[in-house]
Amino acid sequence: MVPLAGVAWLGWSAATILLIYWAENAIIGIYNIAKMLRAGFTFKKHESAVLKITGAIFMSLFFVVHYSMFMGGHLVFLIVLLKVDTDTVFDIFKSGNIEAIFFQTGMAALLALFASHGYSFYYNFLKKKEYRNKTAEDFLGHPYPRMIIMHMAILASAFFVIDNKDESAQIPMLLILIILKIAIDGISHVREHKNKKNRKKQKKKHER
Repeated sequence: MVPLAGVAWLGWSAATILLIYWAENAIIGIYNIAKMLRAGFTFKKHESAVLKITGAIFMSLFFVVHYSMFMGGHLVFLIVLLKVDTDTVFDIFKSGNIEAIFFQTGMAALLALFASHGYSFYYNFLKKKEYRNKTAEDFLGHPYPRMIIMHMAILASAFFVIDNKDESAQIPMLLILIILKIAIDGISHVREHKNKKNRKKQKKKHER
């Protein structure tokens, strides 16, 4: 909801919103690495701890490489496509003005997204022990389905921004993008954890 408030009251531009959603994929990647390592450091008595831990570390490093390449290529594309003034952004950070950094650069949204994904990671993955019976390999491609959907939406929005230089004309498109993004995230989140809950029930029923 923070990006929605940013567009409505803080005057955030299309470039700011699209870069925020790009950065959210980086946040998801960070938590996915944590999931891979947590799953890799969980092993049963008959499993080789050394092999599983080594495999988890290797898979995590491999994920960092190919995920970073994908993210980097998309960032360059967005900066060129949107003609982002990176010097202005760097100047804001160099100024040391906390209020400007927090509100003008979209940092408020990034912190909110980091906290949101962090809570889900703690509550669903750690507290509910979703890492049990999992390996690091199971999470290797986990972020990509959602990431691809969001990238398609981002790119479509970016092309719309290019065709509409008037910022007031961009606002309805941004609001639609944000609302759709919230809906997609909510549906995906519920479906993911509902499926895990159903699989757990079926497993218990089978054991009985």
